[in-house]
Amino acid sequence: EFRRVLFRSIGAVSPMSGLPRMATISAIDEVQTLVLPRERFLKVLRDRPHIAEELFRTTAIRLQQSDRLRLESGGPDFPQRLAAVLVELALQYVVDWAKATQVDLHFNQIELAALARVSRSTLIRGLDELRRLDVVRTTRQHITIVRPQALSDLAAGRTPAAPDTDSD
Repeated sequence: EFRRVLFRSIGAVSPMSGLPRMATISAIDEVQTLVLPRERFLKVLRDRPHIAEELFRTTAIRLQQSDRLRLESGGPDFPQRLAAVLVELALQYVVDWAKATQVDLHFNQIELAALARVSRSTLIRGLDELRRLDVVRTTRQHITIVRPQALSDLAAGRTPAAPDTDSD
């Protein structure tokens, strides 16, 4: 069962800017919240600068991700755009992307289509192409990036290297 709760001023920037922000949050289980009035929140940030630094870092990362996704959504080729979205999601879950040999993401098609800003049928065609290139494998509510470097190449508009088919 999902519970929908409407909160005011959720997010990292809203309390600092003083501007209202509305967000809908769905919780699967019971949740506990801490409500801090804006002035008290700002006092915590002044008293504990390391919290402010982490909040600033997180906000900067989210802004960069948002900018990158917005720019990439204008790409001419949907498999490239989808690859960029998958790389961006993977970067949130993998500490060292450069060394990753496989990345597992848990998203269903509806969620991924929303993130890529396309219809489910367009998403399916894009995933078919990425599977054909052997850069991802999919199962129910699960996407495995099997060749992270090839996916990065595709996201950057480069032709991914053919899969390594050496057998010992």
